[in-house]
Amino acid sequence: MEFRIATADDFESVRRLWAYAFNGDEPFASWYFSSFYNPDNALGCWRDGRLLAVLHMHPYQLYLRGRVVDVSYIVGVATDPAARRSGMTGPLLAETLAEMRRRGRPVSILMPFKAGFYYPYDWRLCHHQLKYSLQLEDLRSVAKPAGEFRPAGLADIAALDAIYRNFVARWHGYIVRTTADWEHLLSEHANDEGYTYLVEFDGKPMGYILYILRNGKISVREMVYSNDQVKQGLVDFLYNHRSHAQTVEWNAPLDTADKVLFSLFEAKQDIRVFPFMTARMADVEQTLKTLVYPDGAWSVDLAVTDSLAPWNNRTFQLRVRDGRATLETTEASASAVIAVGAFTQLVFGRLTADELVRHGELTGSAGAIEALAQLFPRCDNFINEYF
Repeated sequence: MEFRIATADDFESVRRLWAYAFNGDEPFASWYFSSFYNPDNALGCWRDGRLLAVLHMHPYQLYLRGRVVDVSYIVGVATDPAARRSGMTGPLLAETLAEMRRRGRPVSILMPFKAGFYYPYDWRLCHHQLKYSLQLEDLRSVAKPAGEFRPAGLADIAALDAIYRNFVARWHGYIVRTTADWEHLLSEHANDEGYTYLVEFDGKPMGYILYILRNGKISVREMVYSNDQVKQGLVDFLYNHRSHAQTVEWNAPLDTADKVLFSLFEAKQDIRVFPFMTARMADVEQTLKTLVYPDGAWSVDLAVTDSLAPWNNRTFQLRVRDGRATLETTEASASAVIAVGAFTQLVFGRLTADELVRHGELTGSAGAIEALAQLFPRCDNFINEYF
C-alpha cells in the first residue's frame, strides 16, 4: 500500500469514493468539490494505482487553554467497499497523524458518524451540545419581540464575526474563524438554500441566525446572540414562522443554566445532550509547549501511551513554571500514566483529572493527580463547524 497526498490528477477518484461512501451527499458534495476541496489536504491509500481509502484534513485555528492552536479537522473518511474490514483505517489514521505533525498541526478534531468507531484510535469526545427538537408552538413562553431583522450575506462578515467572537468568548475549544472560514460557511449555507439574518438594536448588529426552512421544519445551523434579550428576539423570529413550519431543531451550547432550557415548560422530553465533536493530540509535546497554564510551579513524570503515534508513546518530564511548560523524555518511573485519547479530554477540559481517575483512564500518585488537576481544570467547550 502507498500512502500519499492527493494530486489534481486524483480528483475523480477522490470524488467517486466520497459519493459512494456518503450516498451522493448532494447538494453539499457538488459545492465541496467545486468551491472547497484542496487535493493538498486529502490523504489517500493506493494499491496498484487504485484509491482504496481517503480522508480530508482541513486547516483551522482553535482556541485551547489560552492559545490559538493550528488544528486539522478530519472529514470525509471513505473506504472503497472492496477494502472495508481489511485493517486499513488504523494505518491511514497513523499516517494522518504523522502528516499533521509534519505540517505543525498538533491537534485534530473529527465529527464522527459513530464516536465508538474512532474510540479505539483515541479520538475522544470533547464537545457536547444541547440538541433541541421542538414544536414551534413550544417556543411561545420564550419568544419576545426584540430588535430589527434584515437579511445578511458576504458583505456582513465583519459584523457576523464580531458577534461570533463576543459570543464564544465565554466558551473554550472553539474555532477562531478567519474571513475565508466565513466565506466558506456562508457560501455552503446559501448552496443548501439556507437563510441568514442579522438582528440589530439601534442600528448595531447584536445577533444572527443561519437556518434552513424545508418540509415544514426549521433547521437552525447557528444562532448567536449578545445577551438574553437578543436571544429571545431570535427565538421570536423563529416562532413567527408558524405559518411556514411546525417544528424547529437546533444544536446549542451545553449550557445547563440556559434561560431557554428553564423556560420550555412542556418540551423537556425533546431536549437531549448530543455528542458532537471528538479530538486527539497528534503531537503531545508540541501541544503542551503551546498552551498557557495557571500560575505556579508543577512537576509530573507523565507516561503517555499511543499506539498510532510512536513519538507520543513515552514518558514526559513535564515542568511548568510561570504559565509555560518544558518537556523532556525521561527514563524515570512515571508518576502518572494516561492514554493519549484520555489525555486529550483532559487538555480540552472536557473531563477533569479526578473524573478520569474514576473512569480508570488515569492512574498515578496523589501528588501527580493533583498537579494534573491544577494544570488542566474543567472548561466549557463549544464548537459548531461541520466541514
